[in-house]
Parts: sequence; structure tokens; C-alpha cells
Amino acid sequence: MNRRILVACAPWRTPGGALVHVPCRVGISFWQAAKPMLTVVVKATASYAGDGPRRTCTFVEPRPFTARAAVDGESRPLPDDFVPLKPDCDVLLAGSVELLPRPSGELLPRHVSIRLAEAAHSFTLSSSAPGRVPLAPPYIVSTAGGDARVGARPTPEHLDVLEHEEGFDWSIYQSAHPALRIERVPTGSTLVCEGLTEEGERLEIQLPEVGARALCDWAREDVPSDAQVELDTIVIDTDHQLVDLVWRGVAFTTTKPRQDVDRVIVGWTSDEGFRGDGERGSFSEILAELPRGRFEYAWEIEDVRGGTEPPSLAPEDHEMARYETLDQIRAPSATVSLERHAQIAAELVEERDPREKVLTRHGFDEFGWNLEERALAERLASVPMGPGESAQEEYARHFLAAQEALARPEDDRFRSEDYARITVALEVDDPKKVFREEGLTLGAWMRIDRKWQARLATDAELEAKVAALLAAERERRGERQAPEVDEDGRIVA
Repeated sequence: MNRRILVACAPWRTPGGALVHVPCRVGISFWQAAKPMLTVVVKATASYAGDGPRRTCTFVEPRPFTARAAVDGESRPLPDDFVPLKPDCDVLLAGSVELLPRPSGELLPRHVSIRLAEAAHSFTLSSSAPGRVPLAPPYIVSTAGGDARVGARPTPEHLDVLEHEEGFDWSIYQSAHPALRIERVPTGSTLVCEGLTEEGERLEIQLPEVGARALCDWAREDVPSDAQVELDTIVIDTDHQLVDLVWRGVAFTTTKPRQDVDRVIVGWTSDEGFRGDGERGSFSEILAELPRGRFEYAWEIEDVRGGTEPPSLAPEDHEMARYETLDQIRAPSATVSLERHAQIAAELVEERDPREKVLTRHGFDEFGWNLEERALAERLASVPMGPGESAQEEYARHFLAAQEALARPEDDRFRSEDYARITVALEVDDPKKVFREEGLTLGAWMRIDRKWQARLATDAELEAKVAALLAAERERRGERQAPEVDEDGRIVA
């Protein structure tokens, strides 16, 4: 059985700071040029459903891959998602348009146009009967004459092209009308359509503000390489008010690509937010968020044509894929505020409930909480910028408040003799043993100690009494004893 290529999809951090998983499908194909090549294909679907003449696309569940070329005469011709490479972006129409008769019963042709960036095309849609009319010949006639097709045109089966030699004409893989091929489409671009709605009015559709980025992580290299994916296919489905978007990129590989490629990493960012693959670039941001990503096997042509999905990762493989993402220099971003982190940390230190139960109650597992801890450590290590409360001071304030909120009446049962005894015991014995014997937890003792320190700071007579008790207890207990350890060096409880 051939080794499958792992895909790791990092979540997108929105301008508001939320982490969002962009639903997508990731496919790969292997082919031959001067060297063996790998194509990475990322497919997403966005909805422009809504009211009004201006619509914003929202990502929805991606529609299936297509792994065959369009055929002449199809009513909904779709492009082959697995072609090796396209030099330009194809803009395609699929579906139908509602043609309604006038009050007189006359059915007039509909003028339709579409424009995106520098690409524009117009045509006439007509039918002998009212109803939904397919956006395909013979119902459409190009305004400029010539081939009127606005759906996908047939492209060659790339597996039949044994070698793509130097000077190869890559445009043979373009499937859109020549007028609807664009060199590059920036994120957030606006599609302007006229005549595609039931009323035939102008409609502006803003494409998603982020696009896919992809890295190939090589088994024999320390640093992954940019697959340089670009948006090269846009399919507007007028029946379902959906837009399919496909990003594609290529990389040189070896004659054994399944062993050569460790994983494909996919992330999302806007053009403005993308700063290349340097340590401070957007790829480092994508890699930092990868531990919270989705992990699955890439789609391949055989999966799509066979009507089967890629196999699921075994639980142990999924766990390994997550842990392999932890070697990044940059910490992941926090998903909780300093205040909420302090509240959870205070509950953990209190140890009233098992650790797993506390984390589950707050929506974390151990892995996820460790990410929050690392994010907090990086934030607390940052240098304060300007006047005001630092992150360290804010966190300390929230943590103390959270601990005090967990106080119980029994915290006040300790006399000065108890306080002195426990204080010295913690100096000379294993703290875990002391807390267990005294029926305390670290969280409870921290709170009790703060209360006693505050009392001693304001009561000279009590301070003198406790000092004498501490001296007597230290003399009684003697020097600190080294803890007993087992043969593996672990402290024996």
C-alpha cells in the first residue's frame, strides 16, 4: 500500500483575534516535467447567498473535487481540479438563470456580463420557453462573437502527457473563456455580475478576504518550502449561490515523492498580511498556530474517481501529527484572556477536582492547555510597551483575585502555631508530603500564607509571637532533609 501524504491545516487568526478553521479539501498529484513534480491543490467553497446588490462571501463546507475534464455538451461543465498547473486564473460560470416573461407574455433575451479585475465578458442568454435556462450553449451567444461557452472547456488528461518539456504550453490546462482568464486575483476582490439574478440587476460579490498558503515539509530537509499556491480557478454557481475557489502550487520532488514529502502544511492569510517565508513572516504565524490545526490525508485522483474518501488517521497517528507541530520557535497565540487563564490556573492549583475534570469543564484537554501555557509564557516575557499595567501585573492581579474567590471558611482555622509548623515543614520536607498530611493544597496554602503575611505586617505583637514560634520549630526540626528517591531518581511520596 502506498504511503499517504499527511495534510496539516492551520486555523486562520481573524483581525478580531479569533481562530477559525477554514473548511477546505487538500489534494496532491504527481507528474513529470524536467524533474518529478508535485502539485498541491486546495479547494474551498464560499456562499454569497443573501439580499441586496452587494454580497460578501462566507466560507462553507467545500464541495467535492472534480478529477476529470469537462465534456462538450454538458449542461454544467466543471473544470478538472487536478491539472498540474495553470498560468492564469480561470473564472467560470455554472448553473442557470431564471428567465421570466413580460406581462405581455413576450420572453426577451437577457444580457449578462461578468467582470473581475481586468477580465470582462458579456453574452446574451435566450430561450424559447420561460424558466431556468442553463448557462451553456445553445442558450448563450457571445456579444463579441466566437465561442460563447462560460463553463469549463475540455482540457487534456494530464496523465497522458508523459513529460512536460521546456517550452511546454501550460495554457492548455486553462478551461475558461479567454476573456475570463486573469493573471492574478488579489484576496478580497469583487466580482461584478449583471443579469445573473432573477430580476437581472447588478450584483457585486466580494471574494473571501483570505487565501490559501501551502508549504511542503520535506522528510530530509529541516526547513519546509513554499509551494507558492495561487488562486487559479473560480467557479460561480448561480443555482446554489456558491463560489468554488481552487488554489494550486507546484514543487520539485524526487522519484519517490511519497517518501520525500513528510507533510503538506496549509494556512490562510490575506495578501496584505502575507509577508513571505522569513522567520517573522506569515509562514511563521501559520506554523505557530499549527498545533491547533486539522490533520488528515490528502485527496488523490484515485480517491475522487473511485468515489472514496482518503483513509482516516489512526488515533495514534493523529496524536503524533499534533505533537510534531510543537517544535516551532514562535508560540501559538492565546485563545483565552489573561483573566480567564488566571481563573483556570487557580482552579488547577486548588486541586479540588481532578486536573482532567477542570480542563474539560473549561473546554481544554492537556494538549490544548499546554498551548495556552506556552502562549502565556511568551506574553508574560514580553517587554512592556509604554506606561500602564504590564501583562505580568495584570495576570498577577487576576490570579490573586481568582484564588481569593475560591476561599473556604476552613482557611481561617489555622492558629499561629499551625502557621509556624507548616511554614517550617515546607522548608525541610517535601511540599507534597506536607500538604497531604495537613489536608491542604498549594492553592489553599498560597491564600493562607498571604493572609498571614498581611496580618503580620500590621500587628507587631503577633509578628513577634510568630517569629518566636518559627525559631523554636526550626530548632526542633533541624536541617532540611534530602528527599528519599527511588532508583529512577523520583521523589518517593
